[in-house]
Amino acid sequence: MSEHRGKPIRAGWSRLSEPGKKCDAHYRHDATGWQVRHCGHPTANYPYWAIDPTDPEERCCVTHNGHGFRTLQLAFEQVEDVIAGRRVATNEGCGPLTRRILPEGQA
Repeated sequence: MSEHRGKPIRAGWSRLSEPGKKCDAHYRHDATGWQVRHCGHPTANYPYWAIDPTDPEERCCVTHNGHGFRTLQLAFEQVEDVIAGRRVATNEGCGPLTRRILPEGQA
């Protein structure tokens, strides 16, 4: 199992980037191909974003309010909710380069 800050990554996720480098962090959900990435800015308040493997344009998936995810764990949880059907990734109300992850009833 991959590690993040010396701790195991969530079950079902693999780290694709070099361990120890937070600002280029890149993870993949093994079963579905969803990805979570860090934006690269060391002081970003909302540094994580996701990529839906079913989106042919590979737009950044962000939170309901258009921000990235504040923590890696929150990004994992939101993506896992999409995979489980509790949330949806939608293009509605987004710019050309982003998608939002919303609770299922809000899409």
